[in-house]
Amino acid sequence: MTPVFLLEDHDEALRAWRRLGLRGQDLIHIDAHMDCAYQPARPINEVFAQAKSVQDLKRQLEYSLSFLHYESKLSRQTDIGNYIYPAMAEGIVRDLYWVVPGDLAEFQRSLPALKRQLTGLARAEDRKTELVFTYPAAGSLAARIFGRTFQISTLDALPTFKTKVLLDIDTDFLVIDSVRHANNTDQIGQRRPWLSPAQLCGKLSGKIQAPAVTTIAYSTNGGWTPMRHRHLADEIKFHLAPARFRARLQRSQRAALLFADFEATGRRASYTQAARLIPQYRMPDNNPGPLFLKKGRMRRAEIEFRKILRVDPNNPGAILGLADVFTRKGRHAVAFDLLGRGAREAHRKRIFAPLRPGLRLAMARMKAGLEDYAGAEKLLRAYLRQARLDGQTQALLGRICERQSKYAEATAAYQDALRMGYEAPAVLLALAKTSRQSKIDIIDFVRLKARIFLRNMARTCAGRHLKNNRQAAIKRYRRFEQALSRLGLSIKGAR
Repeated sequence: MTPVFLLEDHDEALRAWRRLGLRGQDLIHIDAHMDCAYQPARPINEVFAQAKSVQDLKRQLEYSLSFLHYESKLSRQTDIGNYIYPAMAEGIVRDLYWVVPGDLAEFQRSLPALKRQLTGLARAEDRKTELVFTYPAAGSLAARIFGRTFQISTLDALPTFKTKVLLDIDTDFLVIDSVRHANNTDQIGQRRPWLSPAQLCGKLSGKIQAPAVTTIAYSTNGGWTPMRHRHLADEIKFHLAPARFRARLQRSQRAALLFADFEATGRRASYTQAARLIPQYRMPDNNPGPLFLKKGRMRRAEIEFRKILRVDPNNPGAILGLADVFTRKGRHAVAFDLLGRGAREAHRKRIFAPLRPGLRLAMARMKAGLEDYAGAEKLLRAYLRQARLDGQTQALLGRICERQSKYAEATAAYQDALRMGYEAPAVLLALAKTSRQSKIDIIDFVRLKARIFLRNMARTCAGRHLKNNRQAAIKRYRRFEQALSRLGLSIKGAR
């Protein structure tokens, strides 16, 4: 009997494959996203053995050593967007067959974006890579990366597999109609299934005869699958094995109907009953507020958060979102009081444990807004002990230390932010200033990063896919170049 696993987050598939001891399997990955981003931190012996140049060695060593300074386990860099990469490195996955949403016409429209994804992945490991693309069939694209075959196709163009494979399905495949609209902030509140679970499973039955294991991700965390469509994952599982999962499907569909009634009417009883059946309906992405917030649409975000708080007054996710709205309005004291309420509920209910670091980070931001920099620094350092690789928060720590005239600590934080991948020009400029004030000589590091920034910005200015934004990109380039000159850091030959 084929094992079937339902997952909240897609990277849990890697743990399932490891537990089953699988090796050398082709992966059929049905998803609106490739989930095979390159993981830059690697064992030091591998960095030395595989570096392709002295410059490449320096780049990889800098990142890997910075990572290992904060985190002893390289597996901590694995997330929903890159879990297939370590599966390949460990020999679990052989070749990748990525099935993308949409028909043949949509595949043709998406082809330039798909080629850019494959090229970007290959160049993450070797910047000089030039891929050779092949077209095995209509609606199919392939290339060799990392010594393996990466084939992208529509569901209809997927080859037939007679040997055992890993079948890996993300529910967002059913509600995202194109990889061109695959960002979680695209089509907010408008996503509908373009393909039913029954249709998906019917087509797969003719393509895959014997999966070694099937993994199905809800992917509601982060808003990739809207909460109203969470039940589709249970429907997929039911269609794969009707005799085993009928009761689970009925419970899931009942909760989905109740939640849909709440969305339409705002009825508290419907929300409460849905959450009793499936507690995940209380999680932060049970509304589109976080996505509106990410897009900067404050009014829409506030409406969504208040709708949840009317029926679930202590919901930590909605409180966190509303506090962010108040923060952006400059109402830090109100936001801080809200967060205290949310933190109490998060510590009371185990289901909200994943929100605790985020609440701590938000409270640190509130304290910074209230100019309690010492309190903000204490909370930030506590947060970073759990989220050590958050370069953006390292940059915030640098800014708070700088406000306290703790220039040596600010310099270290800014430098770590850059090493951890938060490569914002403003952070580099701040580092140049604080390193002078602290008399820490890292001018070579600053010059190297500045040269890389300018080179990347110059490429952006020349990018064909940025025709409408080219003038804005050129202005950003010139402002950064002028700021470097004012600091005595004019970089020759960057273009």
